[in-house]
Amino acid sequence: MWMKHKILVEMPGFFNSHFFAWQQSCSAFSVSKSDVDKVCTYILNQAEHHKIHTFEEEFQAYMNEYHQFSIPRHPYDPHK
Repeated sequence: MWMKHKILVEMPGFFNSHFFAWQQSCSAFSVSKSDVDKVCTYILNQAEHHKIHTFEEEFQAYMNEYHQFSIPRHPYDPHK
């Protein structure tokens, strides 16, 4: 809820200025209220971050760090 408020209220025009059609799936993660600003900053700089680390690398590292499942080879493409 905090993230939604942060993006919709405190960052007007965010969805109008960002094109989301490339997404074929999604994931949801919760963050503590104290981390909302950090996460919003990350989202705004995500394109730069992904020039260094791919989405797949980042997602698998997150899953490893928090002892979650291993992701399938193509988790975002149900046709592969």
